[in-house]
Amino acid sequence: MVGYEPQHRQLIFHTCPADEVLYGGAAGGGKSEALINEGIQTCMAWPGARVPLFRRTYKELEFFVDRSKVLIPKSVATYNEKQMRWSFHNAGPKNPPSILTFHHLQHADDVFAHQGEEYDELLFDEGTHFLPKQINYLRSRNRSSLPDAWPRLRIASNPGNIGHKHLKDYFVDPVEREAALVAFYDFDTNEWTLYPEGTRGKPAPFIVWRPDPTE
Repeated sequence: MVGYEPQHRQLIFHTCPADEVLYGGAAGGGKSEALINEGIQTCMAWPGARVPLFRRTYKELEFFVDRSKVLIPKSVATYNEKQMRWSFHNAGPKNPPSILTFHHLQHADDVFAHQGEEYDELLFDEGTHFLPKQINYLRSRNRSSLPDAWPRLRIASNPGNIGHKHLKDYFVDPVEREAALVAFYDFDTNEWTLYPEGTRGKPAPFIVWRPDPTE
């Protein structure tokens, strides 16, 4: 991408091996910038990937549209203004081009426009602005038929607003009990490191954990 050099926290976000990641924190932490670049990276890495980026209102998408036009060279992808869609120039004999799209979910039922869709990576900016049922519904669209694909979800958000409790309950409160620990970020080596199989403990920031099957 043109002009993007990820900061340390952004690099941790991009390289996290978790299926679902909440990138939280106060305003000005580079979360939105990381999110749009995450979508671009996925589209470039997986030919045929479909990646939607969601904001709650149409106007809030302007930053991402404008920023994407700076980050994505015309030699890499073509933008359709009417459809708010980037089509990447990586189609092959067995795959269509990667697609990055911008969507708003101003009304609760707007999610049903995505019924039957298949999205390789879901991106939500200001995740606490969404209704919990909107995020939960779109989770069911987070799937892929691409070879070796890794369906995943990434949320960036400041605290507060209508979805605060939902995200806190889902991502933060489970750290109050033990869980299966998968990986941790080692600040000495600046990389994610796997725990030995069977490790359990209380998760903390910068730790990837897996809920028990009964949860």
